[in-house]
Amino acid sequence: MNGINESELTSMFTLAGIAILKSWRKRVISINWEATTIRTIVTDDEVTKGEDHVHAYGTLKAVEYLTTLNAMATAVATTEETT
Repeated sequence: MNGINESELTSMFTLAGIAILKSWRKRVISINWEATTIRTIVTDDEVTKGEDHVHAYGTLKAVEYLTTLNAMATAVATTEETT
């Protein structure tokens, strides 16, 4: 899987600090965070996406989207702590 094994990919998602569902769907990695309170578009790329999901074409894009999602989750958590 593009030089990364399934357990490493799962670990990256765990390190992002958010509960998400990931899976390979045909040739994309489907990332879904509907079980969280975060609602945001994580990319301007022309891919299947919504406020609670995105399709990544490869591992590098998955990491990019997860990094953005993690930043949003951190911002939300910080805001919740200060209120």
